[in-house]
Amino acid sequence: MSKKKSSVQNSNKKVVELPKEHFSTVKTVKILNICVLVGLVILLFYAPFFRGLYFNEEMSTTFLYSGLLFLIFLIKRLLDKDFKVIKSPLDIAAILLVLVYVLPIMFGIAASAQGSWDKFLRYINYLFIYLMCRDIIKEDGNIKILLIVIILIQIKFQFLFYLQKKHHFVRNMHNYINENRRDLPIHLLH
Repeated sequence: MSKKKSSVQNSNKKVVELPKEHFSTVKTVKILNICVLVGLVILLFYAPFFRGLYFNEEMSTTFLYSGLLFLIFLIKRLLDKDFKVIKSPLDIAAILLVLVYVLPIMFGIAASAQGSWDKFLRYINYLFIYLMCRDIIKEDGNIKILLIVIILIQIKFQFLFYLQKKHHFVRNMHNYINENRRDLPIHLLH
């Protein structure tokens, strides 16, 4: 079988022959980039990043999802031949933060082994999300998409906070009325 080649002109007016596999790799990288972007948007939108009410089942599901998404991201980077991990000083700080949480586990000096593993998994998850966001926003329209998603996340949280406060106020008012029934005017009881 002979490999089909396509010609592409570069700036020096020379014709460069590219194998057909190059175009399929570029197409695969674009598809994987879209998959990572959509997966990242879903991850950012549904996860409030482990408030105190998260249980192990929810955390493990999120860790599994973000780990699979990061695996797709790594495959995309390998196909794109982008092997550089550290691109800014903030990258070094993020990696060192994960290292700080893994050292007590490695040397057996953690106060609680289970708590240390939980924190390590959380911070490695944050590192995965950071690395994916850092590389995804370099595409033209992706930064606008992520900014819109972040704004929608904030609107979602403000709405949920409003509902929680309203429910808390109504519940407290109901308790106040029930506790002070005999002292209140009649029109407040109905």
